[in-house]
Amino acid sequence: MRRHLTATQATPDAPDTSWMTPSAAASGRSRQGRDRTRFALPGLRVSTATAAVAYPFLAQAPLTHKGTFLGTNMGTGAPFCYSPFELYRDGLITNPNILVAGEIGSGKTNTTCALTLRSIPLGFKVAAVDAKADWARFARAYGGSAISIGPGRGNRLNPLDVSDALLSARVDAEGNAIDPVVLAKSAQLRLLEGLIEIRLERSLQVAERTAVALALEQALTASGGSPILSDVAAALRAPDKDLAAGISRTVEEMRVAGDAARWAFDGLLSTVAKDLFDGPSTTRFDSTAPIVAIDLSDLYNDNANLSIAFTCASAWMEAALATPGNGQRFAVYDEAWRVLAHAHGAIDRLQQQFRLARSWG
Repeated sequence: MRRHLTATQATPDAPDTSWMTPSAAASGRSRQGRDRTRFALPGLRVSTATAAVAYPFLAQAPLTHKGTFLGTNMGTGAPFCYSPFELYRDGLITNPNILVAGEIGSGKTNTTCALTLRSIPLGFKVAAVDAKADWARFARAYGGSAISIGPGRGNRLNPLDVSDALLSARVDAEGNAIDPVVLAKSAQLRLLEGLIEIRLERSLQVAERTAVALALEQALTASGGSPILSDVAAALRAPDKDLAAGISRTVEEMRVAGDAARWAFDGLLSTVAKDLFDGPSTTRFDSTAPIVAIDLSDLYNDNANLSIAFTCASAWMEAALATPGNGQRFAVYDEAWRVLAHAHGAIDRLQQQFRLARSWG
């Protein structure tokens, strides 16, 4: 038997009809009423500009009309307003914290400035820890306070400071009862642990945390409630016998437990932290100023010391902000990624501060 094969060639303009070809029956069975015809359409890829023309009525409703004007909604042409305080008050968000992230030159600083500086006429204030001197310039332009921290600047901040207003407070911004002494001591302990972990480049162990906590307690007693970093270092070198006995430990056991922390603290005080953060503060936080900026730009290219300075300056600023009735304020941590990339303890401390943001308004 001779078979004849006929070859056909589709013309370029012929439509693709392969999708109309029935597929073989599954497992050799008949279709039994089911249509197993293959149906596949080619994918369609368009730009967002084309999609906007094809679907012009798909536009999100504005989040809120309250807050600070930031720009125009490109989908609706309506003004775009934003206020973390208003959104939190209306129950649209669960916390008022904001993360601004993006590539270099994408407008992170400009966006943050637009939100915060435009909010000042609405009654809000700004406090910033500034690694690039941008916020210091804004503070001077707005009649605020710019505190320059760096070698030879003559300013010193005690990160263990506690505001008198906090110590006299009994409720937070939401009306919840608080123990100000416990809150202040907890913040000081988180700071000390964070600084030591920056130096050690690891998390503290349980015994080390206990040694640091007892050293803080000893420093508070020895200084009359106003310790400086050197007081804590001295307590780590010579633990108090009664405090050690209170947890059924000897002085030698506490000295051994705090050995790594002591070395880290001694190393810390051999850096620029000795001149910039070890001693009574030489300036006060002006709560009436529209902007208070702590300028750390002198340390911008010194990653190790910038992490320490950023942590200490943040703690000093937060101690002033953690006061009920102090008004609503944007707390800006500019270039925070540089600190978090090198500081283990700074991450936990900053996260805890975010949790307290609601309590302080």
